Amino acid sequence: MPDFDMKVKDENGVIVVTTNGYLNNYGGEQVASVCMQKISEGKRIFDKCRKHGNGKQHRGIYFN
Repeated sequence: MPDFDMKVKDENGVIVVTTNGYLNNYGGEQVASVCMQKISEGKRIFDKCRKHGNGKQHRGIYFN
């Protein structure tokens, strides 16, 4: 099992996907799966937050 963790939360209508660990094919498939699920629920605004090894977080638009 790859060293990868993902959390998903809804912040005022924005779906925030937070990842921690190496984002390889496995991680990418997990992120895509949860995004497709949220899209099927009618969600359209997403943001990502990735934790780096130094504990800092990087945020940026994933897609709208």
